[in-house]
Amino acid sequence: MVKCELYYKPPSTNWYIYKEYYFLLAMHTRKYNQATAAVQQVLAAPFFKFTHENRQEKWRIFEAYNYIMQRAEGIEAENNPHFEKFKLTRFLNETPIYNKDKEGFNISILVVQIMIFLLDRKFEELAEKVDAIKRYARRTYQKNSEYKSQTFINMIILADKCECKFPETLEASKDLYEELKIKKYSHSNSYEGLEIVPYAHLWEVVLHCLKQ
Repeated sequence: MVKCELYYKPPSTNWYIYKEYYFLLAMHTRKYNQATAAVQQVLAAPFFKFTHENRQEKWRIFEAYNYIMQRAEGIEAENNPHFEKFKLTRFLNETPIYNKDKEGFNISILVVQIMIFLLDRKFEELAEKVDAIKRYARRTYQKNSEYKSQTFINMIILADKCECKFPETLEASKDLYEELKIKKYSHSNSYEGLEIVPYAHLWEVVLHCLKQ
């Protein structure tokens, strides 16, 4: 990291790329405080608002996932004023490009909505979103595709069938959960294969929400 800070100076493209991979590494290794620091540094940079809108939306999505995992870890807003600023409606309004991107971050945005509903225990809204997820899966995923996001979506649909009851969902999802853990990371030319947070980690959060 020290060398990267030395060689990659903001607001160069290489600086953004370095920060992106640093953030993803922190998220995958559960170093959420380090991920938070990276998000805050990028979003607070005075030149950020002048960068390409796709890059701005990508970092808004990163911010959303970081918020989800911090909440899941029990970090309260009063202990971190940064998270008081996160609002789901505003997030959706700030990501119009990727929201319409059928082969990019669209699934990541859907997952953000799912996880926020679960954390807020808004199960009726979650049930309504599941219908949209089913439609998305039917028109997006090809037969025999191996995206881990597809497995996660199937698990969310399964939880909905179990009426979000913890014991039933835990039992019904065991095989898919093991599949998530052993399935290799799959990446394509788009961001469809990107795991901002490992889906196995997200499923742990889902089960925790249902258990509560």
